[in-house]
Amino acid sequence: MVYLGVDMKSIPSFPPNCILLQLSDSRIYGSRDEYNSGAFGERENEISEVGETTGHHKYERKTMKDVEGDAKNQTQLEPRDVQKELRAQYLTLKKEVHHAKQHLKIEERKLKEEEKDGEDLQQEIKEASEAVELVRTQTEKVSQLLSHRQNQLKSTTFLLQTRQITLLNSLRSFFPIEKVSAQTWTINGLNLTKPYDESEEAGSAWGLVVHLLTMLSKYLDIPLRYKLLSNSSRSAIQDGSRIYPLFGRGFNDGVRCLTVCVEGLLRARDIVSKEEHVLGKIGELLVGTCDPRRKEREKSREVRRKKTEQVEAMFR
Repeated sequence: MVYLGVDMKSIPSFPPNCILLQLSDSRIYGSRDEYNSGAFGERENEISEVGETTGHHKYERKTMKDVEGDAKNQTQLEPRDVQKELRAQYLTLKKEVHHAKQHLKIEERKLKEEEKDGEDLQQEIKEASEAVELVRTQTEKVSQLLSHRQNQLKSTTFLLQTRQITLLNSLRSFFPIEKVSAQTWTINGLNLTKPYDESEEAGSAWGLVVHLLTMLSKYLDIPLRYKLLSNSSRSAIQDGSRIYPLFGRGFNDGVRCLTVCVEGLLRARDIVSKEEHVLGKIGELLVGTCDPRRKEREKSREVRRKKTEQVEAMFR
């Protein structure tokens, strides 16, 4: 049903289960049930503006003018409500857009900061890479220099050992040491017999020993425990302010200090001597220094000797 260009069912005051009837009193009323049963004619005199419940709705009977007014009000109010709703939606959307823009600005600011941090980090990585590359280059140069220096050191050490061996061989020829017996040794033909005596020959021999030890200390670059005073047959040993002669009375203290100096040279060259005589110890020092592999050969001989003894013990 359409009234004044408005669907009457869209009017809030018009229940959906009612029909409009206009009677002689210009009122509209009724429900579909009343219209279908024809009972609304009998209740004409009972019509009032009091609301009744018909079907599922409670409605109020009104005149056509009232309904027309409702329709006009609905027609007038609806665009205004729509405008309000649209404006509310617009404001809501505007706020959301504003918040979105603010959030976007914040995110853009964060992104710029992160990009800047990333650029700084890339710069730091680049600088670190350059530093590492520089260190690697310097390390390679240092390694090459170190390798070159090591080769030089090996060459110099070899030349030094060769020179030392040459000088010691010269000393062996200048001061020949020979073994006569277990207690007697000679140096340049001068005898030194144990126990040592105070003879002039012994004094001259001790003078040669002092001179030989002084030269050995210089050639091997090994300091001696005591200071040696070389003066031919009147040589002596100095310990601080005290002097021990190697001739005449009291020479035994000087011989003891001289033996300490010889043993110091042996330890410095890692040579073990089994001789008790001073000249025997010096002879082993000269041989061991001039022949560095002599010690290895002695160890090999010692190992073979022990194995031989073990085998012989098994067959006994």
